[in-house]
Amino acid sequence: IDRWKRGVLPPMPAFPAVAIMPERVDFEYSHSGGKYTARWAINVEFFAKQRTPEEAMEQVRYYSEVTKSIFEEFFQWEGLAIDSEIVPREYEELIPFQGQYLQMGAVPIEIVTYEEQPANREVLTEFRWTDSTDLIQVIYDRLTRQKNESQMTLKQVKQFYRAHIPPVPDYPAVTLTEPIIDHERTYTALDSNSRLFEISVLTHLLDQEQNLDLNLDLTEVLIDILQAYYAWGGRCINSPVLGVQFFRESNELGKVYRSTISYQCQSLEEIGMPSANQAFRRRA
Repeated sequence: IDRWKRGVLPPMPAFPAVAIMPERVDFEYSHSGGKYTARWAINVEFFAKQRTPEEAMEQVRYYSEVTKSIFEEFFQWEGLAIDSEIVPREYEELIPFQGQYLQMGAVPIEIVTYEEQPANREVLTEFRWTDSTDLIQVIYDRLTRQKNESQMTLKQVKQFYRAHIPPVPDYPAVTLTEPIIDHERTYTALDSNSRLFEISVLTHLLDQEQNLDLNLDLTEVLIDILQAYYAWGGRCINSPVLGVQFFRESNELGKVYRSTISYQCQSLEEIGMPSANQAFRRRA
């Protein structure tokens, strides 16, 4: 194999080539003591260029079988994982390329790990009414404050924005949006609201491994912050990070890595409550 990459390949790579890409991670909170299970989906993608379609497919199948054998032997990944499972292999369409044939194949693998939430998690000592405007502002303020106070990875973020994509992006960028509100009336005279926020990390999509590494590092830092401040000053009963999806995107703003965190905030509101600010004044 002439080229190994964590992330996308260069426009004109040497073949055969391998690219390793994260697809998603889902979190399950079924343990005590701040531990939880993470299920990672990772793709190992193979690219072969040969004179005939048959030779290209044969080479991709060979590397797929070798990779499968490696995964089966090292399923605990030097103690980082508790288990891993190989998903059925996928083969893409054959593409004529520079007078030869380009074949792509992928070996998806699911890796199960144990993770720990931050030790210094916020303690819920009071309850405050909230609404979408109030809650999204509090989360936004916390993230920007952490950036200004941080001496680590978060300091590298150029933009925080409350929209899907900044109008004039300056990467790395972080966006905060609220796509879904689910009302479940389960308490007397109260609405139990589940708000699903999306926090996305955007970095340039280039054939440089540090761009993907920076995206993943920023995503991990944001997950720690969201888990640590789960109560948001008494506004939320619980706020689990549900998981992350990893995307490779091309749009009018260029090519980007986008990692999108799904963050569920569970709060209570009075039925017919006019606004969070009015509720605060009424209590005062």
